[in-house]
Amino acid sequence: MSETHQAFEQHYRVNQIAKRWNVSRQTVTREFQNNPLVRRKVSISPSGRTYTTLMIPESEVIRTYEEWSRGLRLKIKPLRSAVK
Repeated sequence: MSETHQAFEQHYRVNQIAKRWNVSRQTVTREFQNNPLVRRKVSISPSGRTYTTLMIPESEVIRTYEEWSRGLRLKIKPLRSAVK
């Protein structure tokens, strides 16, 4: 997809994808954090803490979900056992 078309494409935030896919925000962040097509909005709170918001284009959400559905890139880490 060209940059011009991507600018007008729907973008999603991490929490929106996590809810829809029923996975953690950390899982979604891990999957998309190094993707060059993902936009990043950095803001600094009054206390000085830096926050980064990922804005993920719909085409990347669809592509990744299709790959996950086919079992190609499932990066979900297994949960630690509560029984020790």
